[in-house]
Formats: sequence, structure tokens, C-alpha cells
Amino acid sequence: MSLPMRLWYLKDADNASALKILAAANYLEVALEVQPLDRTKSSWTNNSEDFRERYDPTGQYPVLELTDPEILTAGSPSHPASNSPRRSASAAAPLTARRLASTLLLNGEASKSRNIFGANAILRFVGRSAGDAADALPPDAAAAGSADEKYIYGRTPFEASQVDMWISFSENELDAANGAFIAAHFAHKDKGGLQVTQPEAEFRKVARVMAALDEVLLIRTFLVGERLTLADIAIAFSVHLAYRCNKRYSEELAKRYRHVYRHYNSVMRHPKIKEVMRQAGATLGPLR
Repeated sequence: MSLPMRLWYLKDADNASALKILAAANYLEVALEVQPLDRTKSSWTNNSEDFRERYDPTGQYPVLELTDPEILTAGSPSHPASNSPRRSASAAAPLTARRLASTLLLNGEASKSRNIFGANAILRFVGRSAGDAADALPPDAAAAGSADEKYIYGRTPFEASQVDMWISFSENELDAANGAFIAAHFAHKDKGGLQVTQPEAEFRKVARVMAALDEVLLIRTFLVGERLTLADIAIAFSVHLAYRCNKRYSEELAKRYRHVYRHYNSVMRHPKIKEVMRQAGATLGPLR
């Protein structure tokens, strides 16, 4: 299913926020037009009034622009998404009515709102778009399933909530604990940036979260259910950022938290995800 969407992001081999979206889209075969911006020529923040009004009020990347009016109504109560129970034909809104309503949105003032900002919000939308494509299968085929069917948002509402839980954990716990190292890493990469050594206390924040995650992964291959989900992708890319930004402690993190490292490798070495990382020029694993 082709879903015309345009992703604006800053091109950088360590930009995990954008890479996880690209990886999920490639894994799920969701059509995504990419608009990479040269990070050496672009600031992390776009302060133009037009960008803030149309895309992200804080001027941040990445942002996703929806270019097809049909997408605006996909996932509505009459058009459920994200691996939800298949809807009946009588429950679906007529295609022409949905298209008319969404076209009016695109042509009106609401056209400024047909964008999604925030890396994890975009990641969730990509996952739900794949679920919406599955809803389009004939009922017999959907019921039968297949050996390679992807349950990117889990199989049940409970599992879908668990996926959201781990996506939130990746941002609110892992990325938050790693915040000082992330800021120092990209400041150093930017023109005029200086190498900053973080105090031991900052590393202890990262270690505490990694230890908790390691305990969870002790008896799990995947975080939710028995197949790869958005939860695994979100967590793996936050771990990737921890490895890449903690030059002093990177190898220690991998050795100390072996179950996290195993999970990270399982996700990152999936052919579809590895392909995205290779194209981005990203290096896998901890710094040596």
C-alpha cells in the first residue's frame, strides 16, 4: 500500500531520531519520501516563522508531511488501524465520503495541521499505517495470516499499550538519562563544538536505566510478544545513541549489560534495518 508521506530530517549518521523512523518504514515497506537536510548547513532548530507555523512550533526536526488527503482519515473509528480487529464492510465509511472530507481539510485552514512532529509520534504513525494496510486485506486472507506477518503494534490492545509503554520508556528514561552525553556529542560534531567530559554522576544515570532494561531482557527475546515490534525498534535506537554518545563508557555498557546488547544486535542486524544503517553510513555497536 502506497502512503505518500514526506519526512524532513537532518542527515547525520548518529541521528537516531530519524534513523529509527526510516528503519521502521523500510522494515514495514511503508512508502516514505525522504527529504534529508545537510546538517553541516542546517541548524538543529529551524527558526523560520513559516516552518514553526506549518510543521513544528518549536522548530525541531524530524517532521512528517502528509501529502495524500486519504491518509488524514485512515485510522478513524470507521477505519481502524495498527493491527486492530478487522472491520466489517458495513462499518467502513464510504471511500468517496472519506476522500471528500479529507480534501476539504487539505484545501482549508486545517492544511497547516496535516503534519506530524516528534520522532516517536512519527514512528507510531508509520507503524499504524502498516496496520491500516493490513486492514485492507480480504477477510479470508486476514484471518488466515501468514508466517511472515508483522505485528508491529502487537496482536491485542494490551500488547499495543505495551508497545507504547516501551516507546515512552525509550524517550523518558533512556534518552533522558543519556541527555548530557547526547548534547555533548552533537556539540562536538558541530562547527566550533568542544569535547566535553561528563561527570561520573551522568554515567550512573545511564547505567541505572540500562540495568533495569537488562533485567527485563534476561528472559525475553523481544520486549512485547514473540515478534519484532515498534517497541524493539525504539529501544534499540535509544541504546544505539547511548553507545555512540558515551565514548568513554561505550564498551563498558555493552559488556556490563549483555542482554541489552544481544537485543540491540538482534534488531540492528535485521536485513531491512541494517540496510538503512548502511545507507546512512552509521556504525553499529559501541565505540572501541
